[in-house]
Amino acid sequence: MDKRIGAQLYTIREFMKTIEDFDASCKKIKDMGYAGLITMTSGEPNDEVYRAGITAVYAYNWGHQSYSYEYTKARINAQQSQDKVHCVPTACVGYNDVAWREFRSPFAEAGEFGQLLSWIKSDALKKYENAEESWKKKFVVVSRLSSTR
Repeated sequence: MDKRIGAQLYTIREFMKTIEDFDASCKKIKDMGYAGLITMTSGEPNDEVYRAGITAVYAYNWGHQSYSYEYTKARINAQQSQDKVHCVPTACVGYNDVAWREFRSPFAEAGEFGQLLSWIKSDALKKYENAEESWKKKFVVVSRLSSTR
């Protein structure tokens, strides 16, 4: 991505213990010829994330209510209103409790999930568009799923 390495961190604690660790990692990346590092972590765009220099936050999932269009929309709006770091609007199909109960539940209804995706595209991502560099020009979806459609 623009000659930068992307790193997805479940928590920032996995990546660094101190700001010096982060700076040392960034220096090594630049020494290898990259322009820098894009870091994303799950969770809230709080002061700890901001001070750590994290590029963006996303939701691993939104908890037990992650299937709900209204709940997810409210969480995305709340994160984006903090305006500390970029907040990637995250749509979840349901709560992931496979490790505890061996199945996912509850699930989003197909119609609500489609409505959420449409809202993200038309509203939540709108603030990141501009004439020179729209997210739409650089957007890539990577998935292991395939479709026959």
